Amino acid sequence: STMSVGALAEVVRSLGVHSDLLCRSISRVIASGAEAVSFSAFVRGYAQLHSRTLREALPFAFAVFDLDGDGLLSPAEFQTVLEANLELKQLDPAAVRRVLAAPPSPDQQLRGLTRDQFRYFASLSSETVLATCGFLLHVSAFYVPLYPLGPEAEEEAEREAEEAAAAQKAAGGGGGGGADGPDACGASAVGESSDGANPFEDSDMLAALESLKTTPEERAERQKAKGNEAMRSREPHAASFAVERYSEGLAERPRDARLRATLLANRAAAHTSLKNWRRALDDAKEALAVRAEHEARAEPEGCAAAAAAAAGAEGGAASCSAAG
Repeated sequence: STMSVGALAEVVRSLGVHSDLLCRSISRVIASGAEAVSFSAFVRGYAQLHSRTLREALPFAFAVFDLDGDGLLSPAEFQTVLEANLELKQLDPAAVRRVLAAPPSPDQQLRGLTRDQFRYFASLSSETVLATCGFLLHVSAFYVPLYPLGPEAEEEAEREAEEAAAAQKAAGGGGGGGADGPDACGASAVGESSDGANPFEDSDMLAALESLKTTPEERAERQKAKGNEAMRSREPHAASFAVERYSEGLAERPRDARLRATLLANRAAAHTSLKNWRRALDDAKEALAVRAEHEARAEPEGCAAAAAAAAGAEGGAASCSAAG
């Protein structure tokens, strides 16, 4: 079954995106220019609206800004969508002026912004994050990176090098397998699987479904595990990578207080490795506060459970004075 682009725009509006321009552009991107939207394209687009981190969100955000789809943001496109985002997030005029005054990138082109320049601009501050990704449903949880994001190609090359090194180490120094497996072939961010096969066999489709069905705690645990692995590896830039993973775990806003405290404490340790003393101290203080609040709430519950158990076993009252 399919959905018209107009109907999809109304679905987007129902999610709280109260801007005709943004609803139309988001629907255009999800539909990949088609007149109707397939189920698999809808799921992928819906998952992208629910992006959990800035890095994950930016390719989709750039496509929404690129109104004519030419891969370059003209000054008119950039300002039009930017102002729609700022109005949607109800930023004050002073913030609007600061955002518009921010340099898109060190090598800004006069005729428009490339995707890499857009990434750099978006990652400058919390205000530029809102200005570029305000229509995304979890933008308030996005973590501003320590440094502005660089070119995607460089980032991908670093990631591939790290994965290759990790694979070689896991294989005991042997020549690990290359990127020839079924997951190595990329697919478009939005659209049908390349061979028209069952959409549930498409890797992007499965990833989109996975992002929707997993819990914040599960996603945060995965980010914590990646950060811990990086810290253990002692590879170059491992601490910076770990900070980003712990930050992405916190951006999931897990309800488990112990998990939040652990992510904060681990990020403090990573900041310490980077000699970011102020950030390390802030995270350490917050970790202690979260842990103390959790223990304060847990203590009365523990006392009640102990009293109930004692009453059941001995028929008497129990005291919580020795809890620890």
